[in-house]
Amino acid sequence: MIWTHLGRTIRARYDTKTWPLTAKWAANMDPRPEGPNLVYYWLTDEQAELWRQARDASRDS
Repeated sequence: MIWTHLGRTIRARYDTKTWPLTAKWAANMDPRPEGPNLVYYWLTDEQAELWRQARDASRDS
């Protein structure tokens, strides 16, 4: 459910087709983390730079 709501929010607020996060279900990770099958989100270095640029641009406006 979180994935669906997050996707809708990003599409509504940002004019981009590029997903600004990396996400993967635990079941699809190798090695698989212990515990429940959760979705893990993280930023690559490139994605973090895009977020930094967006933050800086919003401060300048």
